[in-house]
Parts: sequence; structure tokens; C-alpha cells
Amino acid sequence: MAVRILTLTRPSVMSIAERATANLWTLALLLPLAIGAVSCGDVSNAPAPAPGPGALTITTSSLPDGTVNQPYAWTLGGSGGTTPYNWSVTPALPANLQLDTATGAITGTPVAQSSTTYTFSLRDSSVPNQTIQKPLLLTINSAPVPPTITTTSLPSGTINQIYPPNTTLQATGGVPPYTWSVSPALPTWLQLDAATGTLSGTPTATATITRTYTVRDSTLPTNRTTSRSITIRVRN
Repeated sequence: MAVRILTLTRPSVMSIAERATANLWTLALLLPLAIGAVSCGDVSNAPAPAPGPGALTITTSSLPDGTVNQPYAWTLGGSGGTTPYNWSVTPALPANLQLDTATGAITGTPVAQSSTTYTFSLRDSSVPNQTIQKPLLLTINSAPVPPTITTTSLPSGTINQIYPPNTTLQATGGVPPYTWSVSPALPTWLQLDAATGTLSGTPTATATITRTYTVRDSTLPTNRTTSRSITIRVRN
């Protein structure tokens, strides 16, 4: 076997060993360690593949109760997957309640009492779509009774002494918060807090003060009211 070494014109770059065996010629590349091996790419520096969408989840765990003839508004929550989402529900929501399929908002004014478990479905925009379902109970309570003033009497006052503190008109029923008013107007020394129903002041003269107190609730679309006549006496 005859071996001949051929060297390229640029020293210490590479050499070619020309080897002849049985009329078969083989060329071998001899790369000096000084220049290293030819790189085919470092896979450790390759960008990681983009992560796929996370698991789709309905995050709403419960729905608040509604009330007949009262506006209702609640928005379902979702996470994971690929937005935008699409919402649906079975069976249909109560009359006058609507589900926004794009936002998951439930809005409207229910007109009848009910209590039903609905199956809400959430579909994302990944390919293929992810879909998840969740049963949620929605209760619509009956309309509240009109408010009632439960205060039947008020303490007497004494001239030049602070009227008994924490004297507050009380009411139940209806839809709080309440708003209080009085007719005709109270004496200048006596004030009524419209938000709390608290009476305060310092009497300046003996008197018998009979007034009509009215409470208004927050029922929508029309507030409901009730009134009661109560007397305050001021002594020496």
C-alpha cells in the first residue's frame, strides 16, 4: 500500500491523506486540533418550542342569588386555553336573563322565582378547541315585601340636655339601604340623618312633637315606601 500526504497551501489548516489500496483511492480529511471540528450547530442554543395553551378552566365557583324585579349582573370567569372564549348554557336561563357568549356576563331583570342548576360551557380558540363544562346553581328569590317601620315610640327629651344619643328609627323588609324623611319639618334643634334614621340635637323648649316618618327602600325600578306617625315629648 502506497500512502502519500498532500498538504494544502494554507499550513495548519488541513491536510489530505491520499491512500491507494487495490486501485481504490480514499480521501481522508485530517483536521488539526488547533482549529477544532466543523460545527453542525449547537442544539443547546436552539430556541425552545412555544408552549401549548394551558388547561381550560371555569374559575367561577358559585353564582349569587337574584331577586324578582331586581337587576342582576354577574360575569363568569375562565382561564387557560387560548382567548377569545365562547360561552354557552343549558338549559336556557330564566326569562329576562341573558348570557353574553363573548364575555360570560349574565345580565337582566328576572321576573319569576326559580332555583335551577345550569350547565355552563366554555370553549377556547385553540386548534383543536378545548371545551369545559361546569354546573352552577342560580336561585332567583321572590320579590321582598315592602319595608316596615318597626319603631313605635321615641324617648322623651329634656330642655338644654342632649337628646338621648343613638336614638335611631328602625325598619325591616324591602331592599336596603333605606332613606328616611320626616313631615312636617322637625324643630330646628332636632335633626334626622336621612341615611341612618338617627335623631340628634338639644331641646330648647318644652314641646310635643308629632311627626310622620317615612322610610324608602332601594327596590328597582320603583322604590317602595312606608310611613308611621311618632311623637317626641320634651320636658323641663
